[in-house]
Amino acid sequence: MADMWRRIGSPDVLVFLDGSFETCTERKRFDWPRRDYLEQRRRLEHARRACDLYVETDGLSPQAVLELVLGALGRGS
Repeated sequence: MADMWRRIGSPDVLVFLDGSFETCTERKRFDWPRRDYLEQRRRLEHARRACDLYVETDGLSPQAVLELVLGALGRGS
């Protein structure tokens, strides 16, 4: 199976936002079993390995994540 992010387009920068099961469940208001979360992580492993910027989002607000990413890309305020 082709990497999803490569099929959609060829990004200039690939940013991988990661979070624990608890963080993802709370933020997305998902009611999903842990096995589905683990399957998603497995499917996205290729993107994590290929990313230009990896951000662990646990403990960060959405605004903090945005600022961190924009700062890393040299586009911060």
